[in-house]
Amino acid sequence: MSLHVDTASRNTATPSGGQFAALVLHFEADTIRRLSIRDVNLSEPVEGIRWLHFAGNVERSREWLQHNSPLDNNHIEALCSELTRPRLFVDTDKNLMLTLRTARTTEELPLDFMSLRVWASSKQLITVSLKNTNIVSDFVTGLHAQRKSVVSTEQLLLELTQFITREFTQTVSELDEQIGVLEDSWDDNHTVDISELVAVRQRVSRISRYLPPQLEAVQKTEQVIGEMELPKAMKKRYHDGWREVSNRVRRDIEALTEMRERVSILSDTLQQAANERITRTMYLLSIVATFFLPITFVTGLLGMNVAGIPAQENPVAFWVVCGLIALIAFGQWLAFKKWRLLR
Repeated sequence: MSLHVDTASRNTATPSGGQFAALVLHFEADTIRRLSIRDVNLSEPVEGIRWLHFAGNVERSREWLQHNSPLDNNHIEALCSELTRPRLFVDTDKNLMLTLRTARTTEELPLDFMSLRVWASSKQLITVSLKNTNIVSDFVTGLHAQRKSVVSTEQLLLELTQFITREFTQTVSELDEQIGVLEDSWDDNHTVDISELVAVRQRVSRISRYLPPQLEAVQKTEQVIGEMELPKAMKKRYHDGWREVSNRVRRDIEALTEMRERVSILSDTLQQAANERITRTMYLLSIVATFFLPITFVTGLLGMNVAGIPAQENPVAFWVVCGLIALIAFGQWLAFKKWRLLR
């Protein structure tokens, strides 16, 4: 089997005259063809499987869908909403509306994991992303390399979700390696790059925010697929595939929970080390102040510019005072040593 990808225009004019990024793929037998969106009519029956992907300008994507698709406003709003979380719902026609988070980030927002909104019917798939990334082209390239034939939107949706989940797992593995490097740095040198630790902690926190609802959406999709009227072998394969996706997401959540603990332990260790350094410094300053306190008292008492200071006319009085100060210092040193204050 061989897969063939044809190239066509990726831009189209909206009713307002603007341009936006769109990708149209047609899957039939063992062939993948890239089409122009100007040739697409979502109301007409389609042979094979058709996938429309809109990226970048959400408002223009919304405008195109409103003028060229049979989707109602609720579906279009779900596809083009600015704020969303991973979720799944099934409409009255048993079409799936699935929202997922991907591990793709942008240079402008390195911690903003992109959302991918999916509408799936029996023959058509529509996806919308707020950021223009190469996630879809990478996914299709992977299908090409694996020489997979796409026979249903259920299979295409499963393959896409598996691809997204593998990317999340790779991101989690990279974070685990970064934390391991920080731990090794502390064990070997008792030093840690604070900025890198903060960045890792932020990424762990951000992924932990998205994966639990993503697991819930995947589990609901697994349940919906299990209730569909599909050939028995195909239904079992899809159901097992979604269950494996659920297990992978669950393992990533467990790994993130462990990583949060490791980062927290490392942060607490750094804080404890900093507190110990501060405590040692304050202890040293207290010892020095205590050591010089009696000596300062003697010098201050004898240094008053008033009459009546004893032995002020005696030529050896200075050396007597120096000896007294030295005796006091030596006595303090013996006392501090006995009390184990000098460490």
